Amino acid sequence: MSPVDHDHILQHKALSLAIVKHFFAAPLSEVITEEMGWPVVETQCVTLIIVVLKKTVARFMAEYPDTDLAAAVLDLPMIDHPPFVQAIKTVYAWPTASVLTTLLNDELANQVPQALPKQTERAIAAYFRTLREELVAGIPQIRAGLDAMTNSDQAEDYDWTITELLIDLTLGHVYAALAGYNEAAAYMEAALLTARERGNWINQSAYLSNLGSIAANFEKHDQAVAFYQQALTIDDELDEVSRKGNRFNDLGKTFMATGRYDNALAYFQKAGEIARAEGDRPLAGDSLGNLGLLYKEQDQFEPAIDYFQEALDIAQELGDTQDESLWLGNLASCHMTLGRYVQADSYYNQALAVSRENGYEGFTATLLHGLGKLYSLQDQTAQALATYQEALAVSRQTGELEEEGRILGSIGALYRKLGDYTQALDHFQQTCETAKAVNDKEEEAHALASIGRIYEDQQQYALAIEHFKPAASLAGAIGDKEHEALWLGSLGRICLVNRAYDEAIRYHHQALLVSREIRLYPTIQLIYQDLALAYTGLEGYKSAVAYLERELRRVRFMNDKPQELFLLHELGKTYAAWNLMHHEQAIAYLEMALYAARAGSDKRAEGLILGQLGNIYAQLWQPKVASNYYEQAHALFDQSGENHLMHETEAASASLKRVPYRLSQLIVRPIVYKMLSRVGSPVRNYNRP
Repeated sequence: MSPVDHDHILQHKALSLAIVKHFFAAPLSEVITEEMGWPVVETQCVTLIIVVLKKTVARFMAEYPDTDLAAAVLDLPMIDHPPFVQAIKTVYAWPTASVLTTLLNDELANQVPQALPKQTERAIAAYFRTLREELVAGIPQIRAGLDAMTNSDQAEDYDWTITELLIDLTLGHVYAALAGYNEAAAYMEAALLTARERGNWINQSAYLSNLGSIAANFEKHDQAVAFYQQALTIDDELDEVSRKGNRFNDLGKTFMATGRYDNALAYFQKAGEIARAEGDRPLAGDSLGNLGLLYKEQDQFEPAIDYFQEALDIAQELGDTQDESLWLGNLASCHMTLGRYVQADSYYNQALAVSRENGYEGFTATLLHGLGKLYSLQDQTAQALATYQEALAVSRQTGELEEEGRILGSIGALYRKLGDYTQALDHFQQTCETAKAVNDKEEEAHALASIGRIYEDQQQYALAIEHFKPAASLAGAIGDKEHEALWLGSLGRICLVNRAYDEAIRYHHQALLVSREIRLYPTIQLIYQDLALAYTGLEGYKSAVAYLERELRRVRFMNDKPQELFLLHELGKTYAAWNLMHHEQAIAYLEMALYAARAGSDKRAEGLILGQLGNIYAQLWQPKVASNYYEQAHALFDQSGENHLMHETEAASASLKRVPYRLSQLIVRPIVYKMLSRVGSPVRNYNRP
C-alpha cells in the first residue's frame, strides 16, 4: 500500500482518529495518539481509514434519496463543530447509541432549515449505519494492510509488539463495540495465534486477558474465567507475580458478577497476599477496594467500609486521585445506606472535590447523583432536585449516557414523591429512551414499571398495564426474578381492582411460580392474599378457602413453617369473614396458627391471632372468653411496643365489658374488624411500591 504525503496525513489525521474513537474501543485511540509515533504507522492508519470514509461517502450519496440532505450530513462532521465532537465522545462509549440523532440534529437543522426533524434523524442514522457496514466490510483489507506493515522497510526500527496490539484492538474491539462477541473473540484469538507463533509469552497472556475482558463484558462469565485462568497459568510459568495478582483480581470480579461470592473472596484474598509479599501497593489497593465492593454487594456494609478505608489510605499514599475519589464515593454510599447522613455528606463532598479538581467529569456526575439521593432521603427536596439537575448537566456534557438515564430516573422518582406526575412521567420516559440507546434492559424495565406505578396512582389502569407488562417481560429476560415477580403481582393487583378476576389469578399464579423459585416470602404472602380475594370475587369464600387449603398442604409437604403459619391465619380470617356459621373452622385454624406462632416464638403473630379469636368470640357473644383473648393480645403488644395495636385491643375489651349484647354488635365488631383488616397477616406486610 503506497503511503500518502505528509500534508495529507495532517489534513485527515484528526478526522480519522475521531472516527476510530467513534467506533473502536478506547485503548486503540490512546495507542495511536500516545504510542504510535512512527511515520509508517501514521501513514498506514490514516490511509486505511480514508479508504473506508471514501467508500462510505460514495455509498451514502448513491443510496440516500435526498441528495441535498445527504450532502449536509457529510458536511457536518468537521472536527471544529462542537456537536460533532460531543457526538464522538458519546458514541466512543456507546457505539450504537441513538443519542447521535439528538446531539447532531440541532446543528444539522440550522444548516438545512427546510429539513424536517424526522428526515434529519433518518439521514444521520443512514450515514452512520453505512459507515459501520463499511468498517466491517473493510476488515480483511485492514488486516492485510496492517500485516504488510510488519514487512516494510522500517520494520526493524519499529516495536512490532505495538503493531500486534494495534491489530488486536482494531479487529477485535470494532466487533466488540458493535456487539459481535463471536467476531471480536475470533480476531482476538487470531492475534493470540500470532503471538504464539512468535513465541511471545507476554503478549499471549495479555491477549488471553483481553479475551477474558470481552467475555466478561458480554456476560459470558464461564468463558471469561477460562481465559483468565489460561493467562494466569502463563504468568505463573513466567513468574510474573504482579500480573498474577491482577489476574486474581480479574477472576474475583468475574465471580462476583455471577454471585459466586465465596470464589470471589478467595481470589481477592490471593491478590492481597501477593501484594503484601511483593510490597505492591497499587495491587494492594485494588484488592482491598475489590473486597469492599464484594462486601457491599452482599449488604455487609461495616466490613465494606473497613476495606474501602484501607484502599483509600493507599490511594492517597500513592497520589492516585482516581482511586481516591472512587473509594471516597463508595464510603459515602455505604454510610448513606446505614443512615449515617452526616458521614455520607462529608465523604461525598470530599470525593467531589478530588473528582472536580482532576477533571473526572464522568465520576463527578455519579457522585452528584449519590449526593442528590442523600438529600432526597432527608426530605431536602429542593437541594435534591438542584443536585440531580447538576448531575444531569455534567453527564450530558461528558456523554455518560448510562449515568444520565439513572439520574433521569431519580428525578422522576422525586417528582412522583412530590405528586407532580407530569414531570415524573416526562423524566421516566426519557429514562426509557436513554436505557434503550445503551441497551440497558434493567434500567428500561425499572423506568417502565415506574411509569406503570404513576398511571396506577392516577387510576389509569389500562396505561398502567401497558407498562407493567413489558417491565415484567424484560425483568424475566435478564433473570431479575425478584422484580419480575413484583411486577407480575402489580398486574394481578390492577386486574383485581378492576374485578377482572380470571386475569388477576393468571398473573398472580405466574408471580407465585417466580417468587417460589427464589423464596421471596413477602411477595408470596401478598400473592396469597390477592389470590384469595380473586377467588372470592369469582365464586365466593368457598373457592378462596379451597385455594388456601391446597396451598397449606403444599407448604406442609415442603416443611415451610413460616408459610404454614401465614396460611393457617389466612384460613382462619377467611372462614371468620365468610359468615358466623363457619366459626368452628375459623377457630380451629386460628388455634393451629396460634400454636405455630408460639412454637416459632413469633410474638407479633401470636398477638394478632389472639385478637382475631377475641373477635370471633365477641361475635358469638361470649364476652369473658373474648375479653381473655383481647387481654392476652394486649399484653403481647405492650411488650413489643406496638402501641396502636395495644390501644385498640384495650378499647375492644373495654367496650365488650361495658355494653349489652345487641349494642356490642354495633360497637365491638367494627372496632376489631378495623384493627385486624388494617394489620392483615401475622407476617409484616411487604410495602408495595
